[in-house]
Amino acid sequence: MDEVLSGRTDRSRSALEQARADLLEDLRSRGLDPELAEALETGAEAADGTVLRLSRSQRLQHLVVMLSFILLAATGFALNIPASALAGLGWAGGALLETLALLHRAAAAGLMGASLYHVRYVLFTKPGRRDLRDMTSDPRKDVRDLLGVLRAGLGTSDRWPRMGRFNYKQRVQYWAVVWGTSILTLTGLFLWTAPLWSHFVLGLAGMVHHYEALLALLVLALWHLYDVHLRPGAFPMSTAWLDGRADAQDMRDEHGLGGTPGAPTGRVR
Repeated sequence: MDEVLSGRTDRSRSALEQARADLLEDLRSRGLDPELAEALETGAEAADGTVLRLSRSQRLQHLVVMLSFILLAATGFALNIPASALAGLGWAGGALLETLALLHRAAAAGLMGASLYHVRYVLFTKPGRRDLRDMTSDPRKDVRDLLGVLRAGLGTSDRWPRMGRFNYKQRVQYWAVVWGTSILTLTGLFLWTAPLWSHFVLGLAGMVHHYEALLALLVLALWHLYDVHLRPGAFPMSTAWLDGRADAQDMRDEHGLGGTPGAPTGRVR
């Protein structure tokens, strides 16, 4: 009986998703605004078994932040090379340092611009306000979800917690980016306007800037990259940051979107 009911549920869901996809296609042909169409498509399962996870605006913001951070990390740590080590290059060594500093500031401007745009996005647009609301859910639920994942991973429970649109890992990573960007921007502005500050202020700002950048790099390299791209089921890369789409079954398993909360074998992570 359970298998019969499950089969009927799957067929009903497939028919509903197909009808939704056909309606969206018809509305697009009638000139529906692209952003509204994309918003309506979120959560609708396509024929290839994917759902829209990231909107065009979210992907653009992610791209600018990602490129800015990579350039900031590369040029920032290169600027820590002692000038004496480049002395053998003569004028080329000085030119290299000046170029690195220019690129670092350009990347910093890009990151600050993306941050200001994101503030506008989460405060003054409906999708942004929804994102912010979902990113500030009850922290007690995040603790319960974490404990539920641990129990599932240890085999003491066969239930996978429903985590909603964003899970506890994604919320921690998001607020880590907000915190890190704020600290790096503030201390970076002190260093950018060095003639205005005392040696003590500049020394403190430089130390905080350096270690916060190192922490951010470690979080991204050891946590975010693994969790999104390198974990089993996503390796070698999730393409959501490119096309905005995620595996529908994965979304049902981890986020409880239209599926049962129990995660099948191999989904626990």
